[in-house]
Amino acid sequence: MVFPWLLWILRKNQNALIFEGGVVEVGEMVDKFFLDLSEWLQAQVIDSQVDQLSLYPSDSDRNRWVPPETSWLKCDIGVTWNNSSLWNNSSLVNSVSWILRNEADEVLLHSRNSFVSVKSKLEVYGNGWLWDIENMASLRYTKIVFGVEALICWGRCLDHLHGHSLSGFQVKFCALFKLLGCENWN
Repeated sequence: MVFPWLLWILRKNQNALIFEGGVVEVGEMVDKFFLDLSEWLQAQVIDSQVDQLSLYPSDSDRNRWVPPETSWLKCDIGVTWNNSSLWNNSSLVNSVSWILRNEADEVLLHSRNSFVSVKSKLEVYGNGWLWDIENMASLRYTKIVFGVEALICWGRCLDHLHGHSLSGFQVKFCALFKLLGCENWN
């Protein structure tokens, strides 16, 4: 794994010498090599942690629905991450759905949506959650408990998004919750 990085750094410095006339010190080149390598390894660890997150609960959890408290409603959110679509860019379609129920498990409303050309599992979840929260707000429901089928929790997702190009989701979530009054949302 180290050898390709070393070749890449050598090639990059050779190009700098040929095309730009720049000379790079050996010590500087080695330092840059180890810095780039450590950044790449950290990125691989984060990506593997995200890929290892379970998309679906266990069979025992899937069959158990926990009702909300009296006078509250529960909105269960389902997200489908189409991992196979990464190999076929023309079909990068992922979907999200929600179902709104009362404490007696009666279905009040439901809806579904799809997202095209979304290349990250967290981006699908972020888009899905924003879409669902906006739906609940536009329907003027205020006492909502959100349930997600994945083992990705809000804090973990927002922490991860903070370090990526998806950090705009965090701003959107905060603005939306502030607008709606966070005290009535779980």
